[in-house]
Amino acid sequence: MFDIEKLAARLKNRERNILDHEHAVQSAVLVPLVFQNNEWHVLFEVRSHVLKRQPGEICFPGGGVEPDESDQEAAARETCEELQIQREHLKVLGPLDILVQSQYFFVYPYVGMIEENTTITPNEEVEEVFTVPLSWLSENEPQLHYLEMKMMPNQDF
Repeated sequence: MFDIEKLAARLKNRERNILDHEHAVQSAVLVPLVFQNNEWHVLFEVRSHVLKRQPGEICFPGGGVEPDESDQEAAARETCEELQIQREHLKVLGPLDILVQSQYFFVYPYVGMIEENTTITPNEEVEEVFTVPLSWLSENEPQLHYLEMKMMPNQDF
């Protein structure tokens, strides 16, 4: 006979996760805030046009999570590498919601701030950086564009 009490005990302290998450590509990004002209700005990158993946894309610094690091550590490491800043000039403020782009691609975003007067020198992956004041972002409605996505089974399904 099925033991419901045994099942309840097993589920009581179980941590939930995303099914098969260990097989997904796991990336992390950081939304960097910088203080300029007496107000806070969000810093964006334009990816180099010589890159094979997503050339010219406007994005935040980020990349793959290494096996020996947390997603927060990856977001900070990638930001420091791409902007060529020292880790002590970056403060991670906290996480945002996880973006699940497909069953096998997750993005873990964080917000952080770069110390005032830190010299930013983008590396070869970054064509340029630019900032947008937070005041402008909060005063203007975002433009929404929707994409239709379809899941299609393989022919051998």
